[in-house]
Amino acid sequence: MDDRQNLIPVNEYVADDEQLARIIFSPSMIFKGAVSPSAFNLVRLKSGTDEDYVSVNRMDYCRPTYENCKIYRPRNEGDSIAGYAQITAREVRQSSIESITTEVTSHPSKRNPFHAGISYTSGAELIKGHCMRPDFLIVTSTLALRCTFIPFEK
Repeated sequence: MDDRQNLIPVNEYVADDEQLARIIFSPSMIFKGAVSPSAFNLVRLKSGTDEDYVSVNRMDYCRPTYENCKIYRPRNEGDSIAGYAQITAREVRQSSIESITTEVTSHPSKRNPFHAGISYTSGAELIKGHCMRPDFLIVTSTLALRCTFIPFEK
């Protein structure tokens, strides 16, 4: 997100009531006009590294718009930026189930000081990369159902 005129110091802890935005690309992250569970999946990146969290932006500091998000590139060929999925940190944390815990943590960078990540753990083990475990798919489905899709106006 490149809207840096009003940089506000970002708290390290992501509070439960903070709004989060997951940038959504179509068609791979949309199903019948709603956010697909695939929007919250982890993948193996082109570099060969396994993703260990799903990138989100902290909306309390910067609202996503087409203009400030068009720099993001889709993972899948043929996808284009469509909008964002809005969800609170509380809703993410409440999507934990007995076998998988979901958490939101701050991951600021020079390019995006408002960056955070949704991570998944099973017991004490961090889940990384492509995962098709049924319990993991339940969690990603729950996240997709709890969020609201906001399409970008271009």
